[in-house]
Amino acid sequence: MEELKIPTRLIAVEVSTTDGAIACGSMYHTESLYQTGSPEDIIDELNDDRVFVPFASSDTMGNALLSKRHIVRVRVRDLSSEDLRPGEASELQHVHPCTLQLDDGTRITGRLVLETPTAHSRLVDKVNQGLSFVPFVTDEGVDLVNSTHIARILVDD
Repeated sequence: MEELKIPTRLIAVEVSTTDGAIACGSMYHTESLYQTGSPEDIIDELNDDRVFVPFASSDTMGNALLSKRHIVRVRVRDLSSEDLRPGEASELQHVHPCTLQLDDGTRITGRLVLETPTAHSRLVDKVNQGLSFVPFVTDEGVDLVNSTHIARILVDD
């Protein structure tokens, strides 16, 4: 029966949830022929149609299934801004310096990285393209921010 097991690997992350908890641990990444196996594939898994994702905690939270709607942001420890790749359907990758104010009042400053067709020239069109989690590059690394928990985007001039 081992041959029927779906291959997975753990990717180190730090998860912030709506209750204010911050947990270090790993998210399971299911490898397939269509994925590169890079830590960035966590973005694809957060943006798919599943409601819960498995999480193996290395601290106080314990192993759990996390509801994506209660995840505020995920920092992928092995992901740098150089690892962010344009998607196949996108024509361009756009970087927007800004500050995100989250619904809990937290502000994070960095660069919003969005893959969009050239027809989307305004930032509002780009953020409204329907992604649940968007990559945000900070000095500390790359956060995958749940767009439903972004209260305000303050654009740097």
